[in-house]
Amino acid sequence: MKRFMTYLPLADNDGNDFPQSVIDGIIEDLYSTFGGCTVGSVGTGYWKDGETLYVDKNISVSVAIDADSVELAKTKVVAIGKLLGQEAMYFELIHSDIEIL
Repeated sequence: MKRFMTYLPLADNDGNDFPQSVIDGIIEDLYSTFGGCTVGSVGTGYWKDGETLYVDKNISVSVAIDADSVELAKTKVVAIGKLLGQEAMYFELIHSDIEIL
């Protein structure tokens, strides 16, 4: 198995918080699609695009997936970004030995 991790912004680019129901719906879609996920605590992300600094409050979400599901995972993260009005989304694919014991 592999694991992917992404960050869900908690507010739009104007600083307006997303309704909790939107965040909950995204998380539900991820665990329904892939069989589970782990949501981390709130953090702050910083990234620059040219001279513009973006600062986001976010939560990390990790999901264990089969090797066959990598493209589906990327598609889901892109769709999440579009739903949340993001220009880009972070996607980290971790190659590891995952066992559910």
